[in-house]
Amino acid sequence: MNHSSDHLLIPAEFYFQASVEIPWQADLDKDIQHKKHPKIDNELPNLMFEESDSKNTVQFFVAWNEEGICLQVNAEKKNFPSQPGTLTDPTKGDRIDFFIDTRDLKTNHRASKFCHRFTLLPPGTRGKRKQSALMIEQEISGNRTYREMTQPEQIPTWDSSSKEGYQVSCWISKAYLEGYDPEHVPSLGFYYVMHDLDFGTRLFGVGENFPATTDPSLWPSLKLVR
Repeated sequence: MNHSSDHLLIPAEFYFQASVEIPWQADLDKDIQHKKHPKIDNELPNLMFEESDSKNTVQFFVAWNEEGICLQVNAEKKNFPSQPGTLTDPTKGDRIDFFIDTRDLKTNHRASKFCHRFTLLPPGTRGKRKQSALMIEQEISGNRTYREMTQPEQIPTWDSSSKEGYQVSCWISKAYLEGYDPEHVPSLGFYYVMHDLDFGTRLFGVGENFPATTDPSLWPSLKLVR
């Protein structure tokens, strides 16, 4: 990660614990199942602490209700079509890894049964074939608990694309989020890592020098508000 304040002994991310309010919204799952992108107003902030690249634009949105959460990505001004990985090997291509801790425990340095990793393969081309977006659940390295992984067909996903980019909306039901309980735990630990030919690596918080993909104590918090 390139920081504008490289002289700091402690990376800028550690000067505060990032916390973002996420809006409640009805009918998120219905919109996606009816092939519509839910309109979510609150964009997640850029936590990379670097100057923005005006040539490339990517936005992340999250909304919630009692039945689950919606993840939305809007990638614009791309120079090349996405070249996503495959169902059997999602790491071999463009992808976005989302990490969610339904209990938002900042004291645990190892992923628990409440921690989830979902990998979004964006719409794009592989060889001469067009590929629609899909979401895959994967294990988190070091997590010693066993849970049957959610299958892609269990995560409703809708995408639209053009020559300059794409938009993807995904619905993750509470049935596939162990410990999801907004009434009693109105907060989620949340982190993402985007790997993209155009955008490079984009992160929601601390950089690749830290074990953020396995340590949920490093994930920013999403506050579920109504």
